[in-house]
This record gives sequence, structure tokens and C-alpha cells, in this order.
Amino acid sequence: MKMFCCLPLLLFAATTEAAQISRFRLLLSMVGEMSESNTTLPTLNIENKVNIKNWENFGPDTDFLNQTELNSFENHDDKLTEKDRQWMSFKREHKKSYFNEAEEKLRRSTFFENKQKIEEHNRRAAAGEETYYQGLNQLADLTELEFQQQYLGGLGDMRFDADEDQLDDEKMTGLPDHWNWNDNGAVVPVKNQGSCGSCWTFSTAGALETLNFRKTKRLVSFSEQQILDCASNRKYGNQGCQGGWPTKAFQYVIDAGGIESTAKYPYLGYQAYCRIYNKPTGGKLRGFVKARPGNEADMKYYIANNGTMSVLVNAGDWQFYRSGVYNHQYCKYSAVNHAVLLVGYTPTYWIIKNSWSRNWGEAGYIKLARNLNMCGVASSAVVPY
Repeated sequence: MKMFCCLPLLLFAATTEAAQISRFRLLLSMVGEMSESNTTLPTLNIENKVNIKNWENFGPDTDFLNQTELNSFENHDDKLTEKDRQWMSFKREHKKSYFNEAEEKLRRSTFFENKQKIEEHNRRAAAGEETYYQGLNQLADLTELEFQQQYLGGLGDMRFDADEDQLDDEKMTGLPDHWNWNDNGAVVPVKNQGSCGSCWTFSTAGALETLNFRKTKRLVSFSEQQILDCASNRKYGNQGCQGGWPTKAFQYVIDAGGIESTAKYPYLGYQAYCRIYNKPTGGKLRGFVKARPGNEADMKYYIANNGTMSVLVNAGDWQFYRSGVYNHQYCKYSAVNHAVLLVGYTPTYWIIKNSWSRNWGEAGYIKLARNLNMCGVASSAVVPY
């Protein structure tokens, strides 16, 4: 069996606060030694490095060494190459820092290799040879293999223990040509699962958020962290940040009597101990059903009549998706490895919400070609009720 999803083993761009402070202290000691020896600093403007009086402006995510580099570059702009500017802009935009110089050189090289591939793809897209455009994002310093290892994963076929619904043909008539639950105010803003492979919890919570909106007319963000902490055990078979099943997550919420709001049980980005001591009060469901595999007409019916759906896809080629309708031969005959939220459709594509932040795709969304089972989107679709 396969678990979903997005198995991030290690974000190379992660740096602890302690390490950052250590690097800052090292930098200050080097500056002091060089100052005492009257050694000039041709590329550094010490007065502009870090303003200790404004220390509160720096937090755990601040990379002091890179902040120094940025200030230095701003004062010696004439010494920067165009690649230097592009690289520093990428790091600044996505708050990237690296363990050491060797790691940064590797990430920089990977970044420009990916940039070249993206530009080549977009030239084909402009010529009508591709259906979508790519773009640089927070994943641009990862190789394709690293991206797949860190954000995707699982081997074998998915097995759902959910009832398979049978819809009458009469129900398929009169459905709207276009539908998007965002237009009805039933979808919360795009979230970010971070370096934890918890996409299965985001897909589950997203479907429950829309279900709750339909019942109460209130849009409430539900707790992925509760699912991550409380449904990752032998009983449900999920493995926390190493993957899990949306159906198992739905079953947990049924057994627990509901799910808490994000406000009461906020997301941490890692698995912790289960902190549910009383019946959750955020929202609940009675059950869930699986659409007939490969039947996109059923999915259209469920979206228009029931709400958003938890679906599984193959996202192995999604790393740099930026805009347009994704329709690629690569994704037509491959195993699913990622859980996302189906929120709507048009006559030609599905509207899918991802959990990789708004920096990815079309503000966190992707348009996926319809009626082709593109990326396996119709293979494992589940709707709660």
C-alpha cells in the first residue's frame, strides 16, 4: 500500500536559530580581528551589517550571514553579476539559508539548472508545444529527485476502505458547466504543510471545511495538526510526517466525534502527542464515499452537489507549475503519490488546491485537464458527508 504524502526527508534550506547566532558571532569575531590588524574589508560595510539596536527585527528565520551579504551587496552593487542578483533575490524572497558554503554552491548550481529548464519549457509553451507555463518558486533549489523524495512518496497501489457510490444517470443531468467553491466562500486560504509530509491531513481538513460551511454557513479552518497527532498510530495506520491516507483521517474524525479548529489546535509542522481530551467542537462528518474510479462525471456531480473532494494525484512533474491547464503525457499513466483538494471545474479543467503555499502555482492552485484522468485524479476521489 501507498501512503500520502509528500515525504520531505530534509529541507536543505533549513537552519536552526542556534546555528544562525553561532554564524553571526563568528562573523563579528572575524570583523574584530580584522579591525585590530587594520585589515580592510573591501566588500563589507560594517556599519550596515546588523543594527544591534534593532535586534527585535530578527527572528529564528533570520540568516545573519546572508543578511550581511545582502547589505554588503547593496553597497557594492557594481561588483555583482546578473546571476549574483538573481540568486540573492531568490534567497531573499524565499528566506533561504544553507549549512555552509559548499551547500550553497550546490543549491545555486541547481537553481540555475532549473531556471534554464524552466525557460526552455516556457519557450515551448509560447510556441504552443506545451499547455502550461512553469516558474521559479521556493522549490527551485531542489533537483527533481530531491523534490520527489522530499514532497512525494510511496510505492505500490493505493487501497481505499471506503464505500463506492453508484450514481443514477438521471442525477448527471442539469449540472452547471462551471463550479468553484471559492466563489461561494467555502474554501479557506491556501496553507503550507512545510517540510512535513502531511498533505493527507490538508486534503482531509479542506474537504471538511467545505462540508462544515454547507451545514453552518460559517467558514472555519480545521486542524491538520489534530489529524497528524491523533490519527498517526497503529489503529489508523498513518505515519505522521511520513505519510498517511485521507480515508483513515476521515475515519479518525468520525471516531473522535469531530475536529477542532486551527485556532484551538494550530499547525506545528511536525507530529506531536495527541492533545484531544474532550469531544472536538469545530466540525464533524457522518461518513464518506469513494467516487467510481476513473469516472470524472461522478466527480463533477459530487463537486456541484456535495462540496470539495479529497483526491490523490501523481504530482511528480508539478515542481515548477506556474499557470495554464496542466496536460502532460508524463502524468497520464502513473501511480498517485500526493493528496490535494478538488474545489471546482470548468468544461476543460479541474480546479485543485495544493498545500505548498501561495508561492507555488496559481497562488497555490493548479488547473488540471479534465476527462483524461490526468495525473490519476479520478482514481481515488473521496467526498465526506
